[in-house]
Amino acid sequence: MLTTTDRSIPGWTRPTGWGAGGKAPRRLRPYQLRAYVLLTPFIALCGLLLATPVVMALYLSFTNIQLIGPTATNFSFTGLTNLHSLISDPLFAHSFIITLVFAFVGTALLQTIIGTAVAFLLSHAVTWIRHLTTAVLVVAWVIPEVVAGLAWYALAQPGGVLDQMSGAGGADLLLKHALAVVIAANLWHNLAFTVLMVTAGLYGIPSEVVEAAAVDGASAPRTMWHVKLPLLRATLAVNVTLSVLQSLSVFTLIYVMTQGGPANATLTIPLYLYQQGFQDNNLGYATLMAIVLLLIGVVLAAVMVRQRVSTAGRPSR
Repeated sequence: MLTTTDRSIPGWTRPTGWGAGGKAPRRLRPYQLRAYVLLTPFIALCGLLLATPVVMALYLSFTNIQLIGPTATNFSFTGLTNLHSLISDPLFAHSFIITLVFAFVGTALLQTIIGTAVAFLLSHAVTWIRHLTTAVLVVAWVIPEVVAGLAWYALAQPGGVLDQMSGAGGADLLLKHALAVVIAANLWHNLAFTVLMVTAGLYGIPSEVVEAAAVDGASAPRTMWHVKLPLLRATLAVNVTLSVLQSLSVFTLIYVMTQGGPANATLTIPLYLYQQGFQDNNLGYATLMAIVLLLIGVVLAAVMVRQRVSTAGRPSR
């Protein structure tokens, strides 16, 4: 193919349709056209089932709709009233901070660090210990959040297992350290996800790379830190994003254990949204908070996709 440097060839002229940069226009090939045609029904269905509810929720967030009452059906558009209330609501700001602590400290930080450490330890453990530990973690992962919440509620009661282990002397840990106990319960419930993801990433590391590090005299800790962890960067990024997205929507676990208390110490946005929509009958205001949660999730998903695209397009060394 002729490039811009071929302009010096006598008699050469740029073909019709070429861009100013001297590059030929990009055209879809037949198999690409067929792929887009086959994807059209799926895209239309996603637009109908996903985009339509989001657009409807966005509209309702700017209305005075209530769950019951005269404005449940005869609601009206109120403009930016709900948005002004949201910005000036100190309880929403408090719940927003609690949600960030619960999602990023309890999940992005603790769950990733502990899950990665457990995965590395299991990769060096004997077979029966590895299988038994993985089975226990998976069982904790698949049980319903109601069961997990009730179990940890019982553990945190005065005289319970956590009280005995911490030496609190009969104190109610859900009164003194409610957020920490809720974070620990969510960590226990979802740790298997990180362990399985990191384990799969470890199996994907070529054995030649690890053997080369051993030949060069690298110890096991140095191999883990300087060889394996850099190769797991994309896996850890996906794990953090998906775990945070999951933790942003946690409702049942916290509601069963504390219902947002004591004194709103564990009031995350999903619980505050529930209070406003189903207890205080303010459905339009609650819908606006749901839109805020959706925007946070969209931003995190966009960051993950951007990271994956940049990693895939980076040339290998």
